[in-house]
Amino acid sequence: MKAQREKVVLIVDDEKILRDVVQVHLREMGLRIIEAENGQEALDIVFKEELDLIISDIQMPVTSGIEFLKALREKSPSSPPFVFTTAFSDISSEQALGMGAEAFLRKPLGKKEFTDIVERALIPKQLRWKQSNIIPESVRHLDFAIRVEYWQLDRVEQLRIEIGQGGMFLPLESDFPSSFELIKFKVDTGDSHLGELRGFGQVRWVRQEAYDGLEVGIGVEFMQLEEASRLRLVRYLEETVPKAYIPIGYRLLAASTR
Repeated sequence: MKAQREKVVLIVDDEKILRDVVQVHLREMGLRIIEAENGQEALDIVFKEELDLIISDIQMPVTSGIEFLKALREKSPSSPPFVFTTAFSDISSEQALGMGAEAFLRKPLGKKEFTDIVERALIPKQLRWKQSNIIPESVRHLDFAIRVEYWQLDRVEQLRIEIGQGGMFLPLESDFPSSFELIKFKVDTGDSHLGELRGFGQVRWVRQEAYDGLEVGIGVEFMQLEEASRLRLVRYLEETVPKAYIPIGYRLLAASTR
């Protein structure tokens, strides 16, 4: 029987003491660790090593975590899952997820939150979002579809739901859920290949007012999907390889929910 390959995590941080803290948690999880002091050094490593996860600080000399992630996604959109850590940053969690990071953790790192995110990030896409009995049925139900009025037909291409590697942007206009609220959704994506998505998700951010050219809406992370939806989504992601984990959204006309 072929032995299972050891999981490898790249830690990128210019402060050795912080790399050491992260290493302690990862070694307890039985993971092999590679270190880098900045984004440029990390980029050199990424294309030489077979990595399963990247955990990177944001504020670093030479090449920042943001510059590193952008360069990585440009060169290889299907590169390993990416987690940001930071003590202070001028980007939001919403922006980090839009860039392609799966999580945005504030320092000092809480052990349980950190290990939960690492464990989830290490699950291969083909095995993610399977149904279990963890999520209760007594959560908000969201039945969503784009509604196009006749006077909007010339801009119908802008009226769409955006799908990322781990979630979706919904142009919701009213009755907003709360950030981190669990929801049960049925979403007509408007894509003939992807079709309707059914499952559970967690609201990662809520934008109730338009700003910076971005329309109102919510970012939802997939938690569990009905099997038919899950299989279609996995195929869709393999074909399209979106850069964002949860798309940040864009300028949209009015959309409705029912």
